[in-house]
Amino acid sequence: MVMQTNQSVHIAQTDGDPKTIAQVHQKVTMTFLNPECLKAKTVSPICYFNYLMFTYIDRREYQTNPSSGKMELMPTESFPWVQAATFKIDLAQKGLPYFQGSIKNKGQTTAVHFLNREYPIWKSYGAPTQFASASKAELDANGKLIPKFVNLDFQAEVSWNQFLTSLRILAASAYNKENTAARHPEEITMQYMNSKFGPSWNNPNGWIISNITVSHEAVDPSYKNEAVFIGGNVKSIKVSAFPH
Repeated sequence: MVMQTNQSVHIAQTDGDPKTIAQVHQKVTMTFLNPECLKAKTVSPICYFNYLMFTYIDRREYQTNPSSGKMELMPTESFPWVQAATFKIDLAQKGLPYFQGSIKNKGQTTAVHFLNREYPIWKSYGAPTQFASASKAELDANGKLIPKFVNLDFQAEVSWNQFLTSLRILAASAYNKENTAARHPEEITMQYMNSKFGPSWNNPNGWIISNITVSHEAVDPSYKNEAVFIGGNVKSIKVSAFPH
């Protein structure tokens, strides 16, 4: 699967109280669904899941420097959840599983951490995720907004093997909830995979993209009415079939 999109972020701001954390981001979300899995049993979250790919992250988080004892702004790109993708379960959406992460520099692969191991899940063939830290909305000499970035082309590819790895991570997560002895994705048996997804789980034609969106999110845990916001747009987005 190849995702190509041209996007811009025209305005964003997270600058504010250093004692609180704030974040804004722009992302692409793709929902993959296995129709045969849904037909075979009662609707289950494991029959569908999301990939969330960030194109812009702007975060304000200060931490105490152990050497100086002073509060210092942490670069957004330094956080572990930015450097590697994460796998999570969204309890607010009835246990919907999802992978979220940044897009690396062209030619580099994003990997997800699971049970202390890394598993590649997508590779960049375009612009990387853009980062900012406690940024301000700024004007140029003519009083016009200075955009964060304009018309960048992002392209991320999920190979069929990487997609199968994602499914094995979903299955391993379910297995480890049901059993005391944890297993890594590569240790999950074919029989267990069939029991969770149905026999078409490893068939490229057995999966469809049911939804794709580009969205923003602004988080301001301080709730002090600080000016935390983001505004951007998507010029184009295209998703093509799995490469062979």
